Amino acid sequence: MKKNISILLSALMSVVLFSCETNNNITSDKEKQYQAITNDYVVNTVEATYTALADATIELYDACEAVYGKYQSGQTIDASEIQNLGRLWKQSRCQWELSEAFLFGPVESNNIDPHIDTWPHDLTAQLDLMADDAKMQRVADEGLSVLGDEGLMGYHALEYMIYDVDNYQHPNDIRYNDFNAYSANEMVYFRAIAKDLVEQVVALEACWKGLSKVSERKQQIIANAPATVRNYSGMTDGFASHLQSLIGEYASYRNVMDELLDGCDAIADEVGNTKIGRPVRGAGSGAEEGDRNYIESPYSLNSVEDFANNIRSIRNAYMGSRTGDASLYNYIKDIDEEAAEALRLQIENTIAAIEQMQEPFFTTAGDNASKQAMVEAGTILTEAIAAVKALL
Repeated sequence: MKKNISILLSALMSVVLFSCETNNNITSDKEKQYQAITNDYVVNTVEATYTALADATIELYDACEAVYGKYQSGQTIDASEIQNLGRLWKQSRCQWELSEAFLFGPVESNNIDPHIDTWPHDLTAQLDLMADDAKMQRVADEGLSVLGDEGLMGYHALEYMIYDVDNYQHPNDIRYNDFNAYSANEMVYFRAIAKDLVEQVVALEACWKGLSKVSERKQQIIANAPATVRNYSGMTDGFASHLQSLIGEYASYRNVMDELLDGCDAIADEVGNTKIGRPVRGAGSGAEEGDRNYIESPYSLNSVEDFANNIRSIRNAYMGSRTGDASLYNYIKDIDEEAAEALRLQIENTIAAIEQMQEPFFTTAGDNASKQAMVEAGTILTEAIAAVKALL
């Protein structure tokens, strides 16, 4: 009997040991796959997007400087030059919106998102500022960030300076401000916004890669930026190493996958339930529930394009940005093809629904197309993301 018990215990121990070994192998295999996904996600999606953003914004900044220089020298600024500013603003804006599925790391810890993309921007304060000679002299001497008001900075403050918001009739009737009619204070403010914006996005690229890994031009922009920017977290070692080498807050590559999907979920929810949802629910409702005036990028009539690019940022994070990338989509497809495909298709359905929306969104918010886009992004897409996350 004792012999039989010993044999039985031995057999049970073998099963337990085999099971533990198998589970460890599964965990190790998962982590290896997650690691491959992390590396391609960091390099080909996140860093590549931030590099494109910085490059596009430098081009915008250089054009702003050229316009400012012509104004200062008394030369006439051609309408084509202002239209080019609008083109370059949208080019930079596109890359920023393509980054919104990964608003974590330096963009969060250094407060860059609200610094450059607070909406609604404080138009009353902006107009008061430009009329205040003493404050504008300080802005000219020290830069825009000394004011500490995020509603006076970033994309939408610059957007307001470029586009003529009082003359919109339909989407093809975008008009531009006459910079020749601007006051000296207005031009100082215009220049300061552009400088502050380029410093922030170049710093963002450097904070992901590490300062030594960005171009000499970008290093010089940071060197000439305020000390607050030069001291941003991640500037020395690069935040990418936290994900790739599991430093700091990341104990496993599974943690990185959670971060990736949480970022996708956050922007899907924001697009559906805030960016589209608040204006859609705005007719006759309170500010917390809805607001017809809460429409991002209204001056350039770029709202719908913003929303679509936000969902494209989810696609890039989930599917990979380059052919052959190790992606979360391919990993999930091997586990549950139906769930993997459901999320892929819903991303495309959401983009298609958003593209059915019409500008100006201020006048179309609440129509059937915007209501459908709200549901596609804020409900159906977030549910598809949650289903995939449950499979990790």
